[in-house]
Amino acid sequence: MSYTVQYTRRAITNLQEIYDYISENNMPVADKVIDEIDGRVANLEQMSVKYPTYPDKSAYRRMPVGNYLVFYKIFKDRKIVRVYLVIQGKRRFAAMPG
Repeated sequence: MSYTVQYTRRAITNLQEIYDYISENNMPVADKVIDEIDGRVANLEQMSVKYPTYPDKSAYRRMPVGNYLVFYKIFKDRKIVRVYLVIQGKRRFAAMPG
């Protein structure tokens, strides 16, 4: 089943912050990291249930991408995968939405 992938404003801001931080020292690496995250997120169109739900927020799924975690929800009735948060894997999850 094919889904449409959407990013929330917060997730887009997360990606921009990741890019800005890495590009201060190495722009090619920043491009590579963002491309890797975008590519893996794009794969959610076909494989949205591949990743486990996050234990404390059961509607959210967590996908690791390198040193980062992508949190998303699946809306089966609308065939949408919505990305809510992209953070460094070592960060605390207090910032998780709802």
